[in-house]
Amino acid sequence: MHQFRIVLVSVFLFLACSIDEGDSIFDPMDPEKSSWSISVSNGNLVDSEGKLFIPYGFNSVHVWLDEAQSINALKNEMPKSGANTVRIVASGSSWTWNQQSNTASKRRKLIEAAIEGKMVPMLEFHDGTCMELCDLPAKDGKMGLKQIVDEWLEPANLQLLKDYEGQLMVNIANEWGPEDRGFLDCYKDAISRLRSAGVKNVLVIDAGRCGQSANTLLEFGDQLFDHDPLKNLVLSIHMYGFWTTEDKTFSEWTPPFDIETFIPRLANLKAPVIVGEFGWEGEGSSINYDPKKALQIFHDNQIGWLFWAWYDGKDKPFFNATKDESYRFNKDSDLTDAGRFIIHDPKLGMKVIAKKPSNM
Repeated sequence: MHQFRIVLVSVFLFLACSIDEGDSIFDPMDPEKSSWSISVSNGNLVDSEGKLFIPYGFNSVHVWLDEAQSINALKNEMPKSGANTVRIVASGSSWTWNQQSNTASKRRKLIEAAIEGKMVPMLEFHDGTCMELCDLPAKDGKMGLKQIVDEWLEPANLQLLKDYEGQLMVNIANEWGPEDRGFLDCYKDAISRLRSAGVKNVLVIDAGRCGQSANTLLEFGDQLFDHDPLKNLVLSIHMYGFWTTEDKTFSEWTPPFDIETFIPRLANLKAPVIVGEFGWEGEGSSINYDPKKALQIFHDNQIGWLFWAWYDGKDKPFFNATKDESYRFNKDSDLTDAGRFIIHDPKLGMKVIAKKPSNM
């Protein structure tokens, strides 16, 4: 018995010394961290009781905004909206000009802040944005998908994913990928590597061509879902200049995807589909669709959404839910037009439609 106690103490001391300063030690018996869980079943996201879970929330920017105010918003401000999910916009090692989310210990703080705010965290690496090469060594805020997966599999990051296995959705890479078969082949390899390393979390894959190409999901989405041995995969589309609604005209410089046609097609894929980013109308916004119509179509097709963003800097009402420069939401006058609609609309607002996972 004494030897057993000595072994336990030694293991505890080893764990305590191996975790970065400021990290908390994950306790799998902690009811607040183990009582709810998210997974994919029969083509839907479900909670620990098998009830349908549709994500509704915001992107929370941690790669270029104020760290303390962003963490406060995760814990205290965003939860006032009724959001049940938050996409944590973080950075990998190639993002050298801002150090707020580029280590496992810093990411752990963000995840815990989201859980404290009773929102399901979805963590992403922003280094893949609009990159199309699978193998691209880290440089100047850019990585190939291979290098991003390398970073997910570093010991501290891998432990982080396993610590929050049921709570954390892993958005592998922000907006990475071409529109050709390279998208399929590189993501198949990414899925295999993550699952072989014991990662059981829900994996989220953004569409190719800067996250906006519905074609990549329609052509390759089912194959990626079938490739995942756990079938625990979500597909994500981002909606900016490539998207329109039928009441709008479209410019010549980019091919349109009309929301009325493509959202129902995406909803019929084997994996659940979410809108991982979208914005609001306004001069300079690059939004060429009616966002209220879009939200109705998402709702009709049981597709969740994450607005970009809770706050993304001054003078961006079409990309901000709150206009308060400390990212706070104390009264409705703190909200932009977008924020007021997506939070308070009596039919489509988060206060009405966003349901927490069972036991959260």
